[in-house]
Amino acid sequence: GSIFTASIPLMLMTDTNPNHSSKTNNKKTNAGNKNPSGNKTSKSKTFGITYNTLLVEDNKMAQHIEMNLLSSEFGMTVEIAETGKNAIDLSKSTNFDIILMDIKIPEPWDGLSLRKEIIKRWNEYTSIPFIAQTALAMKKDQDEILQAGFDDYISKPIDFKRLTHVVFELLKGKKELM
Repeated sequence: GSIFTASIPLMLMTDTNPNHSSKTNNKKTNAGNKNPSGNKTSKSKTFGITYNTLLVEDNKMAQHIEMNLLSSEFGMTVEIAETGKNAIDLSKSTNFDIILMDIKIPEPWDGLSLRKEIIKRWNEYTSIPFIAQTALAMKKDQDEILQAGFDDYISKPIDFKRLTHVVFELLKGKKELM
């Protein structure tokens, strides 16, 4: 098992309208709701643009943390696939702008072979950034991941400043980020 650590900035929101009670200010977000395909999604348009993101991750805590970060920080729609089969199904039905993939996911594919399989089936994914997420942090592991075609990798536990930087850099040319 991996250990994840996070630094989450605290933002205090105050409502200066005295006519609003605390009940009316509690808005539900759709973070963690199920979409028709049965996968968790989160939508936020912080920057006025929606990025379609596939997060291939089998750890529930990591899913929750990353989905919330990506949706709030970048205004991404995040689709979560817990297995390679789920990732294949979602890749068939959705055009993603970026894919974050755990290297040690359950069968039938690991992250390296899953990336190859997605590109083999849908050539348009050759231009989509793939970010590997892995506890394998040795230089030889990094080299293997990059040689397998990943655009970058992030070691676990996830450094969210690095994740933010990598995502920003890889999406910078795709759509106007801010």
